[in-house]
Amino acid sequence: MLVAKERVDFHYAEQATRQRPAKRPVARKRKKENVALLLTVVMVGFILGLVAAYRYAMLAQAGYRLDQLQKQLALAEAENQQLQMQVDQLKSLQRIEAIATTKLGMVRPDGTQMVAVTAPVQAESVHTAPVKEKKSPVVSAAQTIQQSLTEFFAQIKKGTAEARIN
Repeated sequence: MLVAKERVDFHYAEQATRQRPAKRPVARKRKKENVALLLTVVMVGFILGLVAAYRYAMLAQAGYRLDQLQKQLALAEAENQQLQMQVDQLKSLQRIEAIATTKLGMVRPDGTQMVAVTAPVQAESVHTAPVKEKKSPVVSAAQTIQQSLTEFFAQIKKGTAEARIN
């Protein structure tokens, strides 16, 4: 037993003489720097995520607004088309003729009916013979038109002469 005892003591003595390595304060400082760097990266990532989420929210909101505007446009175009149809119906000649004959008491003229139109006469530039009272309406209308054209061309001629003088 003696031999075994010495061996046990020898190992024990050897372990006691061995020194433990001292902890390095530099390693602890690096751990703190690594943790700070990790927290910074996480915060930057979180902020970037918030920015991206905000952008997608704004994009979704703009898409929703676009859909609303497209629906409003479709409704406005349908209403415009309906109003255009109403305008076309109100402008139709058949409708206008029906209102004129039924509500206003007008009648459609025959092919032989004529209407005489009289125009005001200016005495200074007209040199025509006096109109007989018993002439037909067609003749008096033709004379009135001739008289109006004569006055018109006389005024034009007078105006060009004045323009040449000025």
